Amino acid sequence: MGKRPASKPLELGAIPLLRGERVALDPARWLWALALEAALEDLEYRRSGLHPPGEEIDDALGRRDEEIGDGRAAILTLTVDGQIAGLFELSILNPDSRSLRAGYWVAPGRRGNRYGVEGLRVLRDWVETSIDAERIELHIHPDNGPSLGLAAAAGFTERGPCQLSPAPPRGAQAVLFDWRRPMARDPAE
Repeated sequence: MGKRPASKPLELGAIPLLRGERVALDPARWLWALALEAALEDLEYRRSGLHPPGEEIDDALGRRDEEIGDGRAAILTLTVDGQIAGLFELSILNPDSRSLRAGYWVAPGRRGNRYGVEGLRVLRDWVETSIDAERIELHIHPDNGPSLGLAAAAGFTERGPCQLSPAPPRGAQAVLFDWRRPMARDPAE
């Protein structure tokens, strides 16, 4: 695998339905709109920093539609047995460095079953095989112990403190986890 020359700007494009052993990540807008509305009701999701304080569902949907429309982002609904179990967001963090940012929310009634771990692995595997990205970053609130554990269990590496992104409130700190595309081994080694 390893680094490939970037021949065109990093784009997400249309993402297909992604399946794991027990979960699916569904890109259908009507489904993720329902999941986003449920997520906005959860205080843990509100603390994530993915939404400006006070952002309402119509504003959140409009912003997501704009980002998806120009290829900067994708939203997928985590489903288990056809039921909403969470939400995953993937966005281009830095097209020049081929970096993506992922965020996730697992519905309160679905937490503790490792559905989020499996969903994050499915998303990571799809990026590795289908997108010309070099890394995926997770910016996790330092007080969100379950999310920190989920990231580690999904194979992401803790890199230390970083600024919560997007930035509201300005200067808020997060813990950076990332996955980096495996480098091809040199045959001479």
